[in-house]
Amino acid sequence: MLFYIAFALANTAGLTPILSILAVNAVETEAKMNSVERIKEYDYLEQEAPEIIKENRPPKNWPEKGEIVFKDAGLRYRKDGDLVLKKLNMTIEGEEKVGIVGRTGAGKST
Repeated sequence: MLFYIAFALANTAGLTPILSILAVNAVETEAKMNSVERIKEYDYLEQEAPEIIKENRPPKNWPEKGEIVFKDAGLRYRKDGDLVLKKLNMTIEGEEKVGIVGRTGAGKST
C-alpha cells in the first residue's frame, strides 16, 4: 500500500506544470476565439455613408462667416434608444471660444 502512495505522490509533482501549461493554452485559445468573434461581428455592421456625397457638397465660397447654430437638436446613442440630449438651442458666433465642462462620465466627448 505504501508503494502506491509513494507512486501517486511522485507523479503528482509532475502534474502541476502540465496543468499550468493547460491553463495557459486554454486562455490563449479563448482570446483567439474572441478575436474571431469580433471580426464576425464587424462583418455584419451597417455600412456608413460614403465620405463624399457630390449632391451634398457646399458652395465654393462656403463658409461666408463662422457661426454654429443648434435649433432643437437631439442626440441618442443608438437608433432605437431614447434621446439623451433634448431640444438643445445654442448659437456660437464666429471667433467665440466655447468650453464644455462636467464631471467624469457626463458625456462631454459626445
